[in-house]
Amino acid sequence: ISFGEIIHPGDRQRVWDEVEHKLLTKAPYPLTYRIITANGAIKWVWEQAIGIFNEQGELAFVEGFITDITEQKKAEKALKDKNELLRTILDNMPFPMFYKDLLGRVLGCNKAFCDYLGKPFEMIVGRTAWELIPSMKALFIEEVDKQVLSTLSDFRKEEQLVFPDGRVIDTVYQKSLFFDADAIPQGYIGLYFDITERIKAEKIIKKQVEDLE
Repeated sequence: ISFGEIIHPGDRQRVWDEVEHKLLTKAPYPLTYRIITANGAIKWVWEQAIGIFNEQGELAFVEGFITDITEQKKAEKALKDKNELLRTILDNMPFPMFYKDLLGRVLGCNKAFCDYLGKPFEMIVGRTAWELIPSMKALFIEEVDKQVLSTLSDFRKEEQLVFPDGRVIDTVYQKSLFFDADAIPQGYIGLYFDITERIKAEKIIKKQVEDLE
């Protein structure tokens, strides 16, 4: 049978177009696509090939190799699904949260943190505090990072957050380390727990006590 017959119908036209283009330019081509095996199973393969031409410049045959990458694709999908679940969980948290590596580069954050900075996710990930917030606050965050890493302990501080739309909330800012499977620090997790209602209640209680006195 023609090899093209075992290529998954959903990939067949794309593979044909890419191969045709590369053969016309006489360039080697890598391809990733699905095939259907004799027992009906779907497998992912990676192909690296090149056209071999005769002295008249005519295509004689195609030479290359094909590797089964099904397990790699399954692992990639599992990781993608896991990351999507993590992102969904984070975005449903009502308070700002981020995590970054030991060099201070943001690896991820939730929607509430994007709202606090007034920047889209794509403009936050990969950047450091020095690129995202005023220098004085960035310096404070850098000092906190050093303290957390050197003591291997959490940092907590009450802090007011001012959003770009003028909204102000009272928070408890907590920073902790996260570790790999060998208990080696990999980065920091920062959370801003909203305590606005608690602060309001404390002020009301304080006023009531003063009135009673």
